[in-house]
Amino acid sequence: MVSVSRALQRIKQDLDPHLPPAAIEAACRAAGHAWRERKLGPVATVHLMVVQMLHLNAPTRALRHVAGAAVSAAAYCEARARLPVAAVQALLRDAAASLRAALSAGGGGGGGGTADPTLWRGHRTLLVDGSGTLAPDTPDNRRAFPLNRNQRPGCSLPVPRVLGLFDAVTGLVAELLAFDLFAHEQAKVPRLHPLLRPGDLLVGDRGFCSFAHLAALWAAGVLACFRLHQSQIVDFRPRRRHYDRRRGGARRQKAQRGRPRSKWVRRLGRHDQVVRWTKPKAKDGGRCLSRAAFDALPDELEVREVRYRVGERGYRTREVTVVTTLLDPVAGRAELPRAQGDDGHGPAEVPDEGRRAEGAGRVLPGVQPRAGRDRAGRGPAGHDARPRQLRRRAAVAGGRGGGGGRRAGAGRQPAAARAVRAARGQGPARRRVPEADPAAAQVQAGEAGCVQAA
Repeated sequence: MVSVSRALQRIKQDLDPHLPPAAIEAACRAAGHAWRERKLGPVATVHLMVVQMLHLNAPTRALRHVAGAAVSAAAYCEARARLPVAAVQALLRDAAASLRAALSAGGGGGGGGTADPTLWRGHRTLLVDGSGTLAPDTPDNRRAFPLNRNQRPGCSLPVPRVLGLFDAVTGLVAELLAFDLFAHEQAKVPRLHPLLRPGDLLVGDRGFCSFAHLAALWAAGVLACFRLHQSQIVDFRPRRRHYDRRRGGARRQKAQRGRPRSKWVRRLGRHDQVVRWTKPKAKDGGRCLSRAAFDALPDELEVREVRYRVGERGYRTREVTVVTTLLDPVAGRAELPRAQGDDGHGPAEVPDEGRRAEGAGRVLPGVQPRAGRDRAGRGPAGHDARPRQLRRRAAVAGGRGGGGGRRAGAGRQPAAARAVRAARGQGPARRRVPEADPAAAQVQAGEAGCVQAA
């Protein structure tokens, strides 16, 4: 049996079969790079970079011990700086394409029942996400990635933002872009659109969710699935009203506040609907497109809004709302991420008390930790922690009457009866009798005897 660690160890020891020297030299020639034969040429430098990443981004000073090469940290940094960025990007794309081709040739059970394991229901799935990093403080980097206005030169490093396109199956980076800190990721994502083909599925977070981006991908034949932006109002009620900006007058527009701007089309299931988004004004949208491209977009776009719950034991349950142009109800709903319970049929309904206690971050009366409950659902001190409906059914079955969900006589029984119930462990005492008053204790004991005789 071949383990991952053994396979990774073989890759670390011999990189030539996986990253041939001829492919590295061809990528450097295509990028217009000229070099001379030396100890740290393009092939050796690229191999050292891969070994450094395979060892969890080992320090540069420790690379000579990890790779077993007699090179200094300064020489390795200079050799890495001589490599053209276009050559590294070409090698990255070729590696991702070759791995996907190898998986496709291997066959197997693909996602959604397809024969190709690299496709999800016939769609190539790609992930897009952005992050930030640091760059050396050089004049070229300062010009490409300017500092903030309140920062003085020499007191901070350039902070470029990176935008990556990832293969959801192989996990490799298909493309990586770098830009300045003050540019939004949605303004740079159109540079990745030429790498997408019709029928692909692009998945991203709420930073990429907008009408302009969804419409531009839809015009190119690319499907999208993004998390809905937090400022978007969503309402899953069938045939609900929407905000209509064509209704003039400040008074009418004020009356429409709180309504979603999308038009309801049809319902596909619980928290699953198809709506029609309206094209916003030019000043409200078009961040990722030019003015001409934004004007060419359609006035309306049908999208699908789905809300599901992500629950993990011991953590607060979250509700996630996504929007997608994948309108097929059969292919989409069963495959979208959703919370799964212990039985695999979804999470159980949480009582209202549990929801309030969960949202407020504190335990309310009637909601006890799971470890402090017994088989009858009672918490410490005999407190009944069961939901109100269960308490009411138990009271009716026991012949004590419904009492509107409360224990019969609670709050209306005399002080002696409450003391007797507390002594028997049937419930917490509403009022405790002072021990320093013996006369009162005799009176209470006499009343308790009368209650027992009755």
